[in-house]
Amino acid sequence: MKNMRVTLVCICTLFLIACTNQAVYDNVKEGVRDEECHNLPSAPAYDECIERGSKSYGDYERDRQEVLNKNN
Repeated sequence: MKNMRVTLVCICTLFLIACTNQAVYDNVKEGVRDEECHNLPSAPAYDECIERGSKSYGDYERDRQEVLNKNN
């Protein structure tokens, strides 16, 4: 029973860490995008800025892992 609790706590912790990383990424991305894009003077520049800042967390994490693997 004790091993099962430890395993459950470890699994829950891993899920929380993953959710936290994604939440941080999404919040930072949204804040930067809002600050940078909303100050642009023209609609085409604004649209381009929003498009650049629309990378999903999954895409970001995949790109991050590729860079980390190349450096090791």
